[in-house]
Order: sequence, then structure tokens, then C-alpha cells
Amino acid sequence: MEGLAWRDFTSFAKKALWRGANPEDLLERHGTAVATLRTKHLSPYMLRHTGISWKLQDGVLIFVLSRDAGHESVTTTDRRYGHIDRDASESAARVIAGRLPRVRAGLIALAA
Repeated sequence: MEGLAWRDFTSFAKKALWRGANPEDLLERHGTAVATLRTKHLSPYMLRHTGISWKLQDGVLIFVLSRDAGHESVTTTDRRYGHIDRDASESAARVIAGRLPRVRAGLIALAA
């Protein structure tokens, strides 16, 4: 990306065992984001938390995330990241809501 002077790719060196995309290609595609993030103080913890959060939002199962994150239990993962995954709770609520009218109708039929 033009105007982006930062070109230190030592963290992508063979010794680092980088298996991702070519750094030049990454800068071409995401250079604006990289330039913006360079002004921020990003700790390894923040990057880890963001990665785990994105995986959870994209549907990776929480027990898989727990194992990959090295958490002692799924409870630890749920306490730290469970608030992020509202889709699973909403999906469960829709399933129950879908059954309730049928359950009520069955109870009314039994009572008659």
C-alpha cells in the first residue's frame, strides 16, 4: 500500500515459522487497517481476546475455543466470552418459543 512506510517483516521470517499469507499481499489488502492499528497500543492479550471473540461470533463451538485457548474448563471460557455469543441463546429461545404454542394446544386438547 502506498504511503505505508512500515516494511519490517522480521516477524514473518522463516525462523518465526510463519505459515500465513505473504506479508506484502496482506499489506495490499489490509494496509489501511494496519496503518490505523499502528497508532494503537495492542497487547498480546488484546489480540488474543479479539481472536477468540471473533471465532465465537463466527460460530466456532465454545468447547473448541476453550481447548484452543488453553482454558482449564469451558466454564472459564464462558465466563470470559459467553456474553459475546448471543446467537446461541437467541437460537435456543426460538426453538422453545416454536414449541410452546404446540405444547399449549396439546394441554388444552387433553383438558377438553
